[in-house]
Amino acid sequence: MTDNGSHSVTPYFYELRLATCNLTVFLDFLRAIKNLRILDLSRNYISNHIPAWAVEIGSPNLIYLDLTNNSITGLSEFKSDGLQYLYLQSNLLQGPLPPWVCNLKYLKYLDISYNNSTELVPQCLQNMSSSLVFLNVKFNMIQGPNPTTICNMGNLMYLNMSYNSFHGLIPQCLPNISSSLVSLDVKFNTIQGLFPTTM
Repeated sequence: MTDNGSHSVTPYFYELRLATCNLTVFLDFLRAIKNLRILDLSRNYISNHIPAWAVEIGSPNLIYLDLTNNSITGLSEFKSDGLQYLYLQSNLLQGPLPPWVCNLKYLKYLDISYNNSTELVPQCLQNMSSSLVFLNVKFNMIQGPNPTTICNMGNLMYLNMSYNSFHGLIPQCLPNISSSLVSLDVKFNTIQGLFPTTM
């Protein structure tokens, strides 16, 4: 597979997995695949900001996007409101999540671990609270108090906030999600207090 994407590809692909293909850019032919629902570009060498035209990929059908293990520094706004699985771990993302990610009302899995993010905006979590099942933000540089908005995530099963700079008291509202929560990891932060006994 060449980086310029010159090979002819059917626009009717439903699933396309190009992990570990030594890609350095988003291939041009991707913009033509309107029926694409699953795209895996993980473990490549894609760097810098995702190109603006990438928002057209799979629109509006894309539900699964895996960009794990690249060197991506910025995200363009993908137009697929139905995105459910978004894997961005092990890149070079900085700052807070872009607003378009926060507005994905059907998002179930979000992994931004091993990046350089410095902020987890509470309102962002609030927008995703009803659908999110899996949230992993470990090994970033996120600072600030523990976001109490996680207590509104009634379907959350897996939460990993370890190896960051969260501070303050453990939210006493955690029992609100204890019925669904299977795994909680907050180690290597500077949080204080006791977990609610009802957990």
